[in-house]
Amino acid sequence: MSNKMTTEDLIIANPVLRATQDVLNNQVVKGFAKYGTTVNPQDYTTQQWINHASEEAMDFVVYLQTLATKMDDMQHRFNEMQTALKLILDDTLTVADYEETIQNVRYIAKQGLENA
Repeated sequence: MSNKMTTEDLIIANPVLRATQDVLNNQVVKGFAKYGTTVNPQDYTTQQWINHASEEAMDFVVYLQTLATKMDDMQHRFNEMQTALKLILDDTLTVADYEETIQNVRYIAKQGLENA
């Protein structure tokens, strides 16, 4: 890669940075539509900015915990499905159990897709 690339070139070349820039652009547009201006340090006192940042950080923690909960649920469903498939592949099931296990796998897969 050339050292003569601009910052914009580097962002465009990197999908993660491009997505990050897209989020920032969307936030600026959303904020401007809501408040009629962009961020201005003079709009709030230092303490008000700290309070606002703390509230935003707490929202972030809630979002992370929500994602962790969803990931735990997905892992649990994956483990259930893996166990069911192992039973099917090992031929350790009766015909009746096989049908029930297949139904369970279908249900787990459907729930996982709906909740992803």
